[in-house]
Parts: sequence; C-alpha cells; structure tokens
Amino acid sequence: MKLSSLKINADAVEQGAWIDNIPELGGIRLKVRGNGNADFRRMQSKLIEAVPRGQRQRGMIDPDVQDTITARCLANTVLLDWQGLTDDNDVPIPFTKEKALEFLLDPTLRPFRDGVAYASTIVAQTEAENLADDVGNSEAA
Repeated sequence: MKLSSLKINADAVEQGAWIDNIPELGGIRLKVRGNGNADFRRMQSKLIEAVPRGQRQRGMIDPDVQDTITARCLANTVLLDWQGLTDDNDVPIPFTKEKALEFLLDPTLRPFRDGVAYASTIVAQTEAENLADDVGNSEAA
C-alpha cells in the first residue's frame, strides 16, 4: 500500500466541501467540514468535560447525552450549508445554524444526523483533486 493512499485532505477537513450521494438523503447535498477538524475536537472535549458525574456510568457517557454532544458539535463545527432540503410542501428550507441544530437534535431526524456524520467522514477521505472538482462544480449550483 502506498503511503499517499492513506493521506486525508487536510484543507477540506478544515475548510469544508460539498458532498452529495449521501445514503438515505436523496437529493440533498451538504457542505461539511471533516469530523476531525480542530474546532470539532475542541468543542467535543469541552462538552464531555462539562458532563456531570451523575450522567456517567463506569466512565462512559450516557448515550442520550453523547447524542446531544455529537449533534451540537456537528451543528457548530461541521455542517456549513445544504442544498435540496425542503419542507413537506416542497418549499426549500434555507440553511441556518439554528435550523441545523434543531434538525440534528431531533431524534426523529436521526437519518439526517447520520448523513451529516457520513458526509464529514467522506470529506476527510476524499482525494484533493477529486474534492477540488466537486467544489468547482458546486459553485454554479
């Protein structure tokens, strides 16, 4: 295996890129930063440290609390924009951080949260030249 095949696109992890063909999200495109971005790691650490001992079991954080931490980190440090997301009347839903957090915290919209997490993983794994093509193509969208 070539060492170069193990490299991630560090610029996209920090700056973000458009990702489409996300499983279970149909025609939705997401602009996301990689899940390993520096802001994500800082925020996650801060939120985990703030969890009261009573919500920890044998050193583990309660799954519901962990879901909330993940949703907050995704909304504030990963998800930058979306395209193709509409309400039930086919009216486009404009992206806002507040709306993103609302959707990511909603347990009935777990496929959306999973899609954002998936897209953030793809950003980190995508080769730089492929990502540049995607970003260039998305500007006109």
